[in-house]
Amino acid sequence: MLGEARFRLEHGAKMRILFLVLFLFCLFVPASFGQATNRGDGLVFGKKPEDPPLANPYHVPAGRDDIVKVIQRILEEQEVPLNVDESKPANGQLSTQKVIYSKGTHVREDLQHFGNLLQSSTRNWTKARVALSFKIDPIDPGHSELFIMAKFEGLSVDAGISSEWVAISSRGTLEPTTIRRCALSESSSCAQ
Repeated sequence: MLGEARFRLEHGAKMRILFLVLFLFCLFVPASFGQATNRGDGLVFGKKPEDPPLANPYHVPAGRDDIVKVIQRILEEQEVPLNVDESKPANGQLSTQKVIYSKGTHVREDLQHFGNLLQSSTRNWTKARVALSFKIDPIDPGHSELFIMAKFEGLSVDAGISSEWVAISSRGTLEPTTIRRCALSESSSCAQ
């Protein structure tokens, strides 16, 4: 009987040690493989740390004409049509046509992600669209400033009778991503 109690005690201690080892293994091994990252607010599993947003306007180490060509190529690749009436590539101004990027039941969430949508709004949103404006100002022959502005709109339908496009102010979420894409594309095209 005494031997059996001793066995249970040793077995329980071994199980606690095994549990502790497994816990520490699960805590530290994913961090060594890049699956857990410390962003200052604890460990975050399954996500990589996000790069800080780029400034808007962004200083690009390329001439205005080169940046205009890169933006036009990116928009063409993404099948986003330019607004020919508002665009003046020779002056470094490009504008896109309004593109619908969301339809259906998730439009409210999509508008809230990119725009400052009032939480108290009881509107029934059925579509969301965006138009981008690019302004490239030369600093010197090899450097320019790239400024991007996104204009969001949501289609509000009231009781199925009337509908109107309502302007939504941007939260600045899309612009840094677009600047990063343009800046990285410009730097890679300059390296070729």
